[in-house]
Amino acid sequence: MLKVELREFDNLELIYGDALKLELPDFDVVVSNLPYSISTPITFKLLEKYFERGILTYQLEFARRLVAKPGTKDYGRLSVAVQHYCDVRLIRRIPRGAFYPKPSVDSGVVELKRRQHEDVD
Repeated sequence: MLKVELREFDNLELIYGDALKLELPDFDVVVSNLPYSISTPITFKLLEKYFERGILTYQLEFARRLVAKPGTKDYGRLSVAVQHYCDVRLIRRIPRGAFYPKPSVDSGVVELKRRQHEDVD
């Protein structure tokens, strides 16, 4: 259905499959609503690729870890890694009631803008 809706956009490629098993192609932008259970491994996998921008939906607690500042309880390895490669911001909180069926957690939409590092492939 989505493929039919987007068929006129020749600069867009929809990729179906297990994101952890796929060899990711080169891309400039990624937009995804991933299964929350694979948030950490897929985020690190995305950081292995050079991309300009990402818009990703995560469980809100995970999203808060991505944007956490040094010295806060949510700041850790994930925050350091993601913020080294990207400028990160929480764009929007999505309440659990916005989904059907309603999950037991709230969600957050995060924007990742790749930083320009000479040492990043």
